[in-house]
Amino acid sequence: MPAGLVGFAFGADARQETLDQYPDLSGLSGDIIGSSTAATTNAQRKIAGFFAEAQLPLLSGVEGAHVLSADLAVRHEKFFTSDVDTTVPKIGLRWQPLDETLTLRASWSEGFREPSLYERYATPTASLTAVTDPRDGSREPEQDVTFAGNRRLAPEETSYTNIGFVWSPNNDTLRGLTLGVDYWDITREGTVESSAQDTVNRFFGVDPDGAAAPGGLLPGESVALGANGSIFLVNSVFFNVGETDASGYDFSANYVLNTDNMGRFEFNGLATWLQSYDRVFTVGGAVNDLIGQDVTGTGDDFYIEWKGRFSVDWSFRDWSVYIGANYTGGYDDADYILPAFDILEYRGDDTWIFDAQVSYNFRGDYGRAGALLNDTKVTLGARNLFDQDPPFASALWGNSTGYPGFLYSPEGQFVYVSLNKKL
Repeated sequence: MPAGLVGFAFGADARQETLDQYPDLSGLSGDIIGSSTAATTNAQRKIAGFFAEAQLPLLSGVEGAHVLSADLAVRHEKFFTSDVDTTVPKIGLRWQPLDETLTLRASWSEGFREPSLYERYATPTASLTAVTDPRDGSREPEQDVTFAGNRRLAPEETSYTNIGFVWSPNNDTLRGLTLGVDYWDITREGTVESSAQDTVNRFFGVDPDGAAAPGGLLPGESVALGANGSIFLVNSVFFNVGETDASGYDFSANYVLNTDNMGRFEFNGLATWLQSYDRVFTVGGAVNDLIGQDVTGTGDDFYIEWKGRFSVDWSFRDWSVYIGANYTGGYDDADYILPAFDILEYRGDDTWIFDAQVSYNFRGDYGRAGALLNDTKVTLGARNLFDQDPPFASALWGNSTGYPGFLYSPEGQFVYVSLNKKL
């Protein structure tokens, strides 16, 4: 093309996926601390696919378009076992209107995920999960439940939109600075999930907040009640929920400063703002805003509105120092207050966790020890420098560890020393 060379790639693949699970006697009986009974599972499927991608230079070196290019891609997959096939496209644009200092970019694509073999064919597995009885609001932190696969699952389908820019000014005042902002929006239909609470809600036709929960039970689901009418056992399966829509912004900043007498400084900042996380659990159902809310029902994970990481690197001659800070925003949670089991709603804490590292690289003539010391790097560092504890999480007693286990590590402060030698 007049603006440059066209890039093109294509390919094909074929694969067979197999799931074989053979628990030993302890696994079959559930005689393992912190575990539950397991069962034998066998499944397989065959998939074939092909893909193609083209990079098209549309304009170059003209007024208003230093560079304008397009990226086109397509992928097709055929699932022979379930007789499902899909084709998903991708379109991307990259535009530098003036020069290389400013890049504008946008993309749109569709996605597809066939449920995993485990989600389709898993045999019932016992577990203990927090469940709230929607009739009176009573909560059982360790309800007996089973989860099983669902051969009737439909595929997940997604659409993804991204618009953003990167700016790297080239003037004397701002040279070394790079700023970037990206807006993204992801819509997913038919999300595959498993939820004992959702099974209970549909069994009684109402959720713990009093909202209607229509739909009834799916094949393979059941709720058993004890002699006093309390929930005794919940049998749940994987299922497709209505729709999930998430949008947000990614921010990035990088600044490099080189000095003659003080070395090199590099400042980095990354932040994500989760603007919205909306979920519709049933077709035509209400939109649920889940920002800051619990994901798992156990207080192990939350849809955090703000997350970020910031760091400073300094290097001078044979010395280098790194300081980093990780920020995780707060969340909404609730706890029971004894003896009346009143519900206390509270805000989980924002946290800052710092890391630090200092290194020295031995270089030069060190006499007889020179062969060993030369090009040897010694590093002293610490993760979670100030031994910050993770914030408390209860999820109405559904959390068994007392903190969001998917967001934080219980490790605490970790100090390390490393030695690297170049040969």
